[in-house]
Amino acid sequence: MIRMKKLEELENIATRYPLILLDTSIFMDYYKKEGKGLVRESNKFFKFIMDSIENTPLFITPLVERECVRGFIPYKKRIKKGHVDVSKCRQTEKLRKKYLRLIGCFESHGRILQFSDPELHQYEPIYAHYYFFSPNLGETDLDLATSGTIISNSRKCAIFSNDLGILHHLQNYRQKGRNKKIAEMEENLGFFIRANGNHFKQMYIC
Repeated sequence: MIRMKKLEELENIATRYPLILLDTSIFMDYYKKEGKGLVRESNKFFKFIMDSIENTPLFITPLVERECVRGFIPYKKRIKKGHVDVSKCRQTEKLRKKYLRLIGCFESHGRILQFSDPELHQYEPIYAHYYFFSPNLGETDLDLATSGTIISNSRKCAIFSNDLGILHHLQNYRQKGRNKKIAEMEENLGFFIRANGNHFKQMYIC
């Protein structure tokens, strides 16, 4: 059974976790009823994150950076490939540019995760353990789980993601994983979902 804590604000979480890794899924659109209809929340959230980067320990991994940058076909190429819905193509192009601005903000503040040499030596063995434990988990998800675990070996770290597959993997490995050292490393690792607007909930499995 999945259990959640109460809603928390980013500033409160940052006081407990000196490094926070953001997954691509945390930036996906949310909608809320306001006035005559549903209002897209992503613009507000993107601005909130970019405004928070300077004073909060927000990071992305190189694979999340790649996913955000390469996940969209540029507008002109979509037209050439025969996508005739120009309106949707323009919407996609706006979203692509928004992600590029976001990634640029992480890059300019030096918030693309870089491992030290000792941490790099840990990466491949832990990634391999996780892969054989959860082979159906995507590359970026396995990378996030691995990166968070490595960081949590020396200090507390949190992953922000709305992909519960990562959460299930981490908790199942902690309960059933054969490598006790890796399971112990996960003890300092927290997991939060974006629950509503700019608020987050910490997730547990009982």
